[in-house]
Amino acid sequence: MKRLYTQTAAFLIALSVLVTAQGFFTNADAQIAIDKNENLFLIGDVRFGYFSQMGEQRDGSSLNVHEMRLRSRTGLRFNIHENVYLRARYAFRMNSRDIDLDPALHTSAPGNGGLKMGEGALDEAYINVDASDYFSFRVGRFQTSYSVPGVISNSIQRHDSPNTDVAWTDGILLRLKPAQQWSADFILQYHYHNPPTNVFRSPIQITTDDSPVTLFTSVTRSIENRAIEYVTLDINYSPEALIENSSGNRIDYLATSLKSRLSWDIKNGRELQWGGEFAYSFNRPEKEMVGFTNMNGDKAGGFGFQSNVSVRNLFPNHHLGFIAATLEPSLLTSSDYWNNIFLLEVRHQYVFNSRLSAETRIRYRGDLKKLDTFNQKRWQIFPYARLTYRFR
Repeated sequence: MKRLYTQTAAFLIALSVLVTAQGFFTNADAQIAIDKNENLFLIGDVRFGYFSQMGEQRDGSSLNVHEMRLRSRTGLRFNIHENVYLRARYAFRMNSRDIDLDPALHTSAPGNGGLKMGEGALDEAYINVDASDYFSFRVGRFQTSYSVPGVISNSIQRHDSPNTDVAWTDGILLRLKPAQQWSADFILQYHYHNPPTNVFRSPIQITTDDSPVTLFTSVTRSIENRAIEYVTLDINYSPEALIENSSGNRIDYLATSLKSRLSWDIKNGRELQWGGEFAYSFNRPEKEMVGFTNMNGDKAGGFGFQSNVSVRNLFPNHHLGFIAATLEPSLLTSSDYWNNIFLLEVRHQYVFNSRLSAETRIRYRGDLKKLDTFNQKRWQIFPYARLTYRFR
């Protein structure tokens, strides 16, 4: 307990230094100077809170982690033209357990959470062009998220920076609206100089030589004046990225998901929402590549599902969310879920205003199947309480 107090004190000291430094850029004088220029806007957010992980690992050892975390993302948007803008943002994350600051401009982040604690990087640096009402594109480094919206917004396929993670996509994003109520996103992500920062779990191995680009497509059909709001098909394709077997054979990784959301008014300003996502990985590794004994060349399972329920304005500005999810071992690109996982979560959100919100949650997550290389399944209870403030 004394160690936790010491860690927290050191963390708060470091936090005060960061807040003071950030205040230099966001104080009233600086804000007024920015506001005078109608084409320059301060952007970003700060997220701070208490996080804990408790449970047992696959080797039987106990897990008992308690820490404070901070993620700060601050940047500028400059409107060159009414249809063209530049955007750049610096992101930094740290915790109270390991005050080891390295806030340089890192160019790679190989962990599943993106940057390591204490590190910083430009997580956005791109130009966006709205060429017409039907076509727009951005080039550079940007954020991507294809989550099922709700009080808990998670994705089986692609979500760059959930929670306090810092990750990004380097590449090109094309957005098309070919017809009324239809839209499509096409992402070409390149890895010519550095490995990707967003999640590609083993046995996917992205390299600059074997798989210098990955592709992602999302096609949406919006629906008006119905309980069902939209239907979306996501396709995730990474050429020559998946290690299929112990011989090292490479095959393409191809996974798709179908998702949708329904909403109903339930009186007195309350709204009930249900969102779901069904996913399947077509090209799958052999079982031995994900921790199972394999004598016959059998493939690991590739199905995934999440079900997301939200109650909006249960009380004024109080929102409640529930989620259940399960992913078999061959779904390998989610930053919200492990592969081979079973997860349950309940979350409460209170919205103070358009910029400030508070969330508390409790999550259970554990292995869907016991790996043959370990004696037991791992499981975790993962609660947090956090505040998020948005500049704009």
